[in-house]
Order: sequence, then C-alpha cells, then structure tokens
Amino acid sequence: MQPVYGSTVVVDASQRHTISGYIKDAATGETLIGASVFVEQLKVGAVSNAYGYYSLTLPAGKITLRFSYVGYQTTEMTVNLNENITCSPSLHAGQLLDEVVITSTRTETGIRATHMGAESIPMQQIKSTPNMLGEADVMKTIQLVAGVQSGSDGSANLQVRGGSPDQNLVLLDGTPIYKVDHAMGLFSIFPPEAVKSVVFFKSSFPARFGGRLSSIVDVRTNDGNMKEYHGLFSVGLLSSKISIEGPIIKDRTSFNINLRRTYVDLLSKPFMKGSDTQLSYYFYDFNAKFNHRFSDVNRLFINIYNGRDVFDSEIKDEDSDTESTTNSGHMKWGNTVVTGRWNYLISPKLFSNATVAYNRYKCDIDAYADISYYRNDGVDKQRVHSLYNSGIYDWSAKWDFEYMPSPSNNIKFGSEYLYHTYEPEVHGSSSRLDTGGTTTTVESDEGVSNSRIYAQEMMLYAEDDMKLTNRWQLNLGIHASMFVVSDQTYHSIQPRISSRYQLASDWAVKASYTVMSQYVHLLSSSLLAMPTDLWAPVTKKIKPMKSFQYGTGAYYTGIVGWEFSLEGYYKTMDNVLAYKPGAGFLGSSENWEEKVVMGEGRSMGLELTARKTQGLTTGWVNYTLAKSDRRSGDNSINNGEWYPYRYDIRHNFNIALTHRFNDRWDIGATWNFMTGGAVTIGSQQTQVITPGYNDDYYNGSTPTTPVKPDDWQVEGVSYIEKRNNYRIPSSHSLNLSANYRKKRKHGESIWNFSIYNVYCAMNPAYVYVDESLTSDGQTKRVIKKTTILPFIPSVTYTYKF
Repeated sequence: MQPVYGSTVVVDASQRHTISGYIKDAATGETLIGASVFVEQLKVGAVSNAYGYYSLTLPAGKITLRFSYVGYQTTEMTVNLNENITCSPSLHAGQLLDEVVITSTRTETGIRATHMGAESIPMQQIKSTPNMLGEADVMKTIQLVAGVQSGSDGSANLQVRGGSPDQNLVLLDGTPIYKVDHAMGLFSIFPPEAVKSVVFFKSSFPARFGGRLSSIVDVRTNDGNMKEYHGLFSVGLLSSKISIEGPIIKDRTSFNINLRRTYVDLLSKPFMKGSDTQLSYYFYDFNAKFNHRFSDVNRLFINIYNGRDVFDSEIKDEDSDTESTTNSGHMKWGNTVVTGRWNYLISPKLFSNATVAYNRYKCDIDAYADISYYRNDGVDKQRVHSLYNSGIYDWSAKWDFEYMPSPSNNIKFGSEYLYHTYEPEVHGSSSRLDTGGTTTTVESDEGVSNSRIYAQEMMLYAEDDMKLTNRWQLNLGIHASMFVVSDQTYHSIQPRISSRYQLASDWAVKASYTVMSQYVHLLSSSLLAMPTDLWAPVTKKIKPMKSFQYGTGAYYTGIVGWEFSLEGYYKTMDNVLAYKPGAGFLGSSENWEEKVVMGEGRSMGLELTARKTQGLTTGWVNYTLAKSDRRSGDNSINNGEWYPYRYDIRHNFNIALTHRFNDRWDIGATWNFMTGGAVTIGSQQTQVITPGYNDDYYNGSTPTTPVKPDDWQVEGVSYIEKRNNYRIPSSHSLNLSANYRKKRKHGESIWNFSIYNVYCAMNPAYVYVDESLTSDGQTKRVIKKTTILPFIPSVTYTYKF
C-alpha cells in the first residue's frame, strides 16, 4: 500500500472496524518495537508491542494513519476502513525528525506513559556512551538513569532505589538470566550488536513481571535481516566481535548470529613465557536467533545464548631442594539459554505469544596441587585434587495475551510456570601419595547438600491500561504467584496501580503503588560479582521477601526538544536478609540459614532528570537524593536499631551527552559523581590472649600442660560498635569517546577512540584497615583505599558490510 498525503478523513461512528499489522524496517524487514501509529483527526493512536504488532479499532470510513519511529521517516497511509484490514507498513531510516506528540494509552515508557520509572534505552545511546576499553555496555548505560547506582567503581551491577543486585530481574527475550556479568562484574553479557531494544522499569512494574523487588531489565535481541545479508567485525583492545545476519528464505526466514571473545589470555601468554606463574583468562558470548514467518498470523522465533568466563592458573613454588609445589586450577562459569517463541494472531484484536525456555547457570572449579618431597634416596610425589560445582537450572513455559478492544483500552493477561533445580555446591577431593614405589590414595566426595533442591513457581497476571478521560489514564494490574519448595507452599497477591493526569498541554503528574515478592536469595559476602555466589530458594525458615513501593512525580514538556521530570518514592521491604555479626558466605552455603537474620528495609528518594531529545546534541542530566536503611528482626545487629544499608548512596549526579558534528564525526561524554556507600570497619582493636600448647599437642599426641605464659598466643580482634559505620570516599569520573565513520565501497568503517577516567580519579574499589608506624615508633591503624581502574585509553575498529 503506497502512502497518500493530504487526504480528508471521513468516518462513520455507527460502525467500527480494526486495522492491525506489524510495523517494519524497510531495509531489513525487522519489526520495530515501540513505533507509533496515529490518526490526527480522531486524536487516537497506538504503539507497536514487543514484537512490532499494533491494533486500532476505529469508526468505519476513510482515515489517514501516520506511522513514525525515532530515526525513521514518517509515513502516512490512507485507507478505507469498511472492514477489518491488515496493514504492515515499512519505514525508511532517515534523518532525526522533529518530535511527534502521540496520544496513546499503550505507551509503557517515557514521560507520556502511564507507568512511572519506565525508560526505553535507545540503542544509539548505548553504543555512543563511552566505557572502559571501548566496550559499549547495556547495564552501564542503565547506571546513568536516575535512581540507579553501580555500587563500586567500574562494576556493571545495578543497585536500584536502595535494592541489592539480586533484586533485579534481567530478561533475555523474556527468559530470566541469573548471571549478567563477566570479569567479576566489570562487563555485562549483552554486546550491543546483538541487542534490538532495552526497556528498564524501576517502579510501577507492569503486572506481567514478577519475582524481584527492585527493577526489571527487558532485553530483546535482533530478529535478523529478512531482505539481504549484512555483518560487521570489530577489533578492540579487550575483545573482537563478529556479527552476521540475513535471509535464509527471503521475506520468510532470517538469522542473526553474534560472537564476542576477549583475548587477554592470548596477549599475555608471551609475557609469561618461562615464568613460574602462568595465568590465563577470557570470556565469550554467543547469540543466535532464527525467525520464521509462516504467515501474517504465525511466527516462530528460536533464541540461543551461551556465555562463559574461563580462568586457568599454574603456579610453581620451590623451597631450596627439599620441596616443590605446582598449583593449577581451572574455573569456568556462565549461562546457557535456549528459548522458543510462537506468535499467533487469534484475531486482529487478540495477540498471543507462547514461550518455552531452558536456562542454566553453572560454576565449575577443578584444582590440583602437585607436591614433590626430595629425599637423599629419591622423591616422594603427592597430588591433591579438589572439585567444586554449583548451579541453577530452569525450565519454563508461559503464554501471554494482549487484547486491544479500542484505542482507550489495552488489556494484557497470561500465565507462567517455572521448574527450578537448585544444585548446591558439591565439594570433592582426592589425594594420592607415591612413596618409594608404594601408592596410597585417599578419596573424598563430600557435598554440602548432595540432594538437589527442586522448586516450582507459578504465576497469573492481568492488567488494563485505560484512558478514562482526555486527561486521565489509569493502569490497573494484579499479579498472583505461588512457590512450592520442600513441602512448603508460599502464596502472594501483588496489586499494581499507576495513574497519569494531564494538568495542561505540557504538564502532567503521576502516582503509583506496587507490591512485589521474591522467592530467591543470592548468597554473597563480596562487593564483587563472584562466580561462587550462590542462588538459594526460600525455605521453611527463610520467608519470601516482599516490597511495597509508593511513587509520585511531576513532568514538564513545555520547551521544544526537552523533557523534565521530578519523581519521589518510598519503599519498604520485608524479610530482607543480612548476615549475622561475624558470619559470611565464602563459597559454601552449609548452614546458611543459621548465618543470616531476616529483617526489614526502607528506602526513599527524589530523582530529578532533564533530558534533551532533539537536535545534534542529545542526552540527559540526573540528580538523585536517596536514603536506604535496614533493621534486623531479632535485635542481633545494632541492637535492632536502623542502620545504613551498604548501598546507601546519598547523592548521585551524572551527565550523559552525545553530539553529532556531521556524517563522519560524533562524540560522547559521561560524568558521574556519587557519595560512598557504607561498610563496616572495626573502630578499635582488642588484644586477646589464649594459652598455647607444645608440639606434641598439635601433632595429635596426648595433651600436655600449657606452655609458659611468655609463649601464650596474642591475637588482635577488631571491636565493631555498629554495622556499616564507615562511609567510603566519594567517587567521580569523566569518560570520553569519539567515532569517525567513513563510507567504503561495500560498507562502512568506524574508528572509536575512548578514554575511561580521563583525569585519573583515584576512586575506591574497596577499603581496608592496615597498620603503620608513626614517627615515634608507635603503631597506628589506618583505613586505606584501593583503586583498580585508573586512566584507561582504548581504540576499536569496526567494519560494517
């Protein structure tokens, strides 16, 4: 159907028909998520869903539809709506256009959405945001959103509105991912070349999402070009990437394959040649997607993701001629996800999506110690072998429906079933000693909990996004869930309410109330994202976490090309866990229920955002004022009084800007300032004296009397008055990047130059207590900080073909 311009709209209000279809990219055939369709004369419109589908039920007659999408040329089509019509327009990429104001009840993100705290992160913003070693990163771009912190310098973790990293639900094409980072949290698992869209919710969660307290990150991958073959390869200081997409059957079946691998292991190998220490580390991501269109009403998608971190070490240690030791270890950890999705149009107004998925996170550690004992008449050799395995496996099935009876109503409902297998860490070890031709072998296969823990999770949801009047929009939702584990069943009813009221043409206010439940906990004692961190389900003793979040906000769009917002929130949390004094998780979940205490949490804050959406310069400025506290339920921490949470970041200010000079040059810059979080530091040190015993006692012989008092053992023990009693110093950094593009005969070449931490701010990665001598010879305890990410320049070359 060709566009027709300047036509008059003639409608018959007594009859209504539905026009629906997919909005696509003309060059690739890929569907566009969040594209707009609008009828100016009727002042109604819609937005394409996560699969590019839209539906409008309108009065019969001749109407003109305007289709638009950011970065694409607006297309108008005039149709005679005398029956239900399928219309799937193809939009052409073009110059950035002036903003088009769309009146639609179906927008889920942005200032005009009914939901609060919902952001659609532009892919161009992600690719233009400067980052460490030139690695554009989805999660680190989200960290620039108001109300979100990284927790520590360089980390890809998210701490959202006073929540912890395990309270974020990260979805890859609708499937939950448990480990979303590489290199101890420095990079995320999502290379932007594989990603189609990113939607982030930090409050006012749609009813279809559940299972976490603090945020939703919904990542959708590229479907693949239906028209022609395209690809790219990229070479940087950290990694290389290759991406290729194209039709298997033109306009019917497509594929998209992306591979990223780091080569730190290959570059470092020549420098370690001949050394007693051999270290090797790399990670990789593999994404593949296949898309087949059976017809206009039937589509099938298959997604595959596999990613791993791999670390190998070999260390030789010799002690004169008496003993030598070789320690070697092999660690690998990561995710495997396989997803199948079926889109089916039951009717022009009713869209369905059925999904089945398998998701696995696994960590394996295999370590050896070879020891040689030299004697005058020979050598005794011993090998000690140890194993560590842990993981979590999910099988899931869900069916989502979207019913669009009118432009004023958008109803979503569905169900999901997950079968969880929690595999507790299993420790195994063996020892073999060769002595003068005699071999002695001792084996041990010990599991902290050899039996797997099985759990079932079920949920139902329904929500209606409705336009009550020309000024008032309302979203009502309900999420019901059930979790069954170890003969224990938990239920949760979670209401969701969001409302938007248009005060004037350029002023709006919003309010929301959201209840969320979470049935899993992440056991971790480190600020870093360690591979041995373990997910554990709720038990009979450990109850599900639950949050209640209230929010309100004001929004202004009166300046062309600008959006301003001020949001406030108050969130309470029940059954959040904290480690008891002196307890922690160090790679073993044995008796973990005895090491933690349930309590309550609260967080509150104000978030101010100014965003420029048009012109050669775009970006945003954010400021967040926040407070987050915890309190134990049994008075074992701080005598039951409130204490600051470790992610209590009081002030956070950031700027993210991109500027396009011309078709060849564009630049990006980010600057971030945040006050430090809270950690526990011993304020005093007490000397504890304990009796010692002679060597016979330690060798297992009959105990003897203690040795003389002069030989008693003296040990320093820190006295901790309060939990999280010390503030880490503030951190700040400036990051810059520039892209140079040049058209080639068969494609385009792009040079990216970036600098992380331009002025080399010595930001603290962590702090610790050390002792130093004063000028008069006295010992003084001091708090020291460690910086791991100084000034880091990088260059990356990309060729698109």
